[in-house]
Amino acid sequence: MSAAKFLFDEFLKQCLLKKDGDINFLKYKEKDKEKDKEKDKYIQFSIETLNTLIKDINGKKFKGTELNSKNDVKKFIDENQNKAEAAILEYAMWFLDLIGAERHFYREYSYNPEVNCDKGTGIGSSRMVYSGTKTSPYLDVLRVWKKINDIAQTIDGEEKARLETVKTKIIELLNDPNGDLENIQEPIKNAFRFLCAPDFYEPIFSSSQKNRITDAFFKKKEKKEQKEEQKEEKKGFITEEDIETYSSEGGDKYKNAPDVDKELYIIRKVLERKTNNNGGETEQNNDLRCYGLDKGFSFWDEGIVEIWNEHNNLKDMSEAQLLEYKKAIVLYGPPGTGKTHDAKDLAYKLIARYYIKKNENIKEILNPTEEWKKRQMEKYVRRLQMHINYSYDDFIAGTALETDENGGVKSIVKKGFLLNFLDEIKADKSDHPYILILDEINRTDISRVFGELFSAMEYREGSGEPVRTAIGNFELVVPKNLYIIGTMNEIDFSLEHIDFALRRRFVWVQKGFNEESLQNIILHKCSKGDIDNNAKQDIVNNLSDYIDCCKKLNDKITKKDSLGESYQIGHTFFAEIVPIYAQVTESEETGDRFKKAKNVLWQISIKPTLDAYCGSMSKDGKKTFIEDCEKIFMPNPKDGAKDTSKAE
Repeated sequence: MSAAKFLFDEFLKQCLLKKDGDINFLKYKEKDKEKDKEKDKYIQFSIETLNTLIKDINGKKFKGTELNSKNDVKKFIDENQNKAEAAILEYAMWFLDLIGAERHFYREYSYNPEVNCDKGTGIGSSRMVYSGTKTSPYLDVLRVWKKINDIAQTIDGEEKARLETVKTKIIELLNDPNGDLENIQEPIKNAFRFLCAPDFYEPIFSSSQKNRITDAFFKKKEKKEQKEEQKEEKKGFITEEDIETYSSEGGDKYKNAPDVDKELYIIRKVLERKTNNNGGETEQNNDLRCYGLDKGFSFWDEGIVEIWNEHNNLKDMSEAQLLEYKKAIVLYGPPGTGKTHDAKDLAYKLIARYYIKKNENIKEILNPTEEWKKRQMEKYVRRLQMHINYSYDDFIAGTALETDENGGVKSIVKKGFLLNFLDEIKADKSDHPYILILDEINRTDISRVFGELFSAMEYREGSGEPVRTAIGNFELVVPKNLYIIGTMNEIDFSLEHIDFALRRRFVWVQKGFNEESLQNIILHKCSKGDIDNNAKQDIVNNLSDYIDCCKKLNDKITKKDSLGESYQIGHTFFAEIVPIYAQVTESEETGDRFKKAKNVLWQISIKPTLDAYCGSMSKDGKKTFIEDCEKIFMPNPKDGAKDTSKAE
């Protein structure tokens, strides 16, 4: 982020020093053919250049070139390396963390070592704002730059004061619903808010992620409940005193900020107070080491990110919020999309959110050890692998033969897995969440196995008459603090054929191939795997193109009439590239170890999976389809800029 801040401040300073319509922004070398030596040149930001770019991108054309996608922009940049327009576009791509080419302008052109940074150091993830063939994010960035340039020309005074004035005015425009920048996408606004006021705003692009953080840390209530439970509210992680103190401390920045940013500011201040002895507190948790955080912590740090972050296809509510509301959720999707892992992660997240809102075990939540997490999962979470032989007797209640003290055999009624678990919850006498994970629930006869559970879920504890079981006449009461998470492989069932009683009692969340999850898994495997630093760097260098190939392969599968989205290959399949890479040796023929690892992965995993998926196709149809898929996954470098994602 230091490189991003440096570039932004450098641009602002050049705006303030502007003369004769041009901003000499970044210096680069260009060879003087006549004198056969290099000369210094500058990337020139000017009103004319920015207006040209804005007009052309808005019209989806640039000097005769169709400008409809990221690849079009990259192609233009590569063909116009020393032109100001190309350099500005490349800076915009870096700003959005979108550069995929090996050459980066901030390495080639920069005169300052602080700008010599790697891909992945832009302001935020490109996937927050980039969709398909749209180039509007670049357009939004250019519009804000132009507005900064315009404002800078009206500011007088000392340079530092002028710099801060420009930043303040930009934030005012970004936060004004009727201002000149009202139509700028919210992720772009969030990026510029941070760059203009990093002491107040968080370096988070996504508004939905901001909302998830505030939801996790704030114990929000309906207005009618607030007066009745005001005393209880003050016992939570964020108290009324906290809001009053830090809203006043935030001054004008707080008053003018969006509500979600006000809440994030308060959350950060409370966490800083609890991790630093800067408030004169006498409680034990004012020791920095107690929480394992420092004042410069990030909401993406381990221990915090688990509480709020998750990848899903829902825009307004996170999976944790849905589960807290509905108390039952099913994660369904193709094999290899991490459903079981996500179910366990969601269970822990529910526990962590409970502690945060109760203001309990904060030390352990913010700096969890594997041992502590294991104890929590063992105490509050039960996981059951469903299968075709699993029955009502196993799950609810059944009969069994037992030998008495005289050697006789008699039939007795025994509680099943669920009733025994409910007894444990009842004995605890607390409101702590307990979670039941039912893996692959479609592999059993759901209606028969669940029995009276459907009715008991409808009328939870205190909301109706207790349900009695058909065998044993046991009382079946589902407590309010029991949460159920199910998983299903989408290939094995059709959602339309699922028992309606099951469908309406659960929230259904689709888990498909996820590019960001694939990237995170691969980077995690690299950090933990037994591979050397050169190998890790090689994997990282190839990561962007590799993920692009995986996405295009799944696009191909989705477009196939006999397959579709349900047959996408999950990201955990593709993530096996790391352990495979660790085992292959450098190819003497090509020297391309990553390519060889991809080929091994294709032969032992991807191709056999596709072969199984294509069982209903004709022999020739299957052969052609798999060959096309191989070309997408293992593209020939000689194809150049050919867009293989359109292959059919």
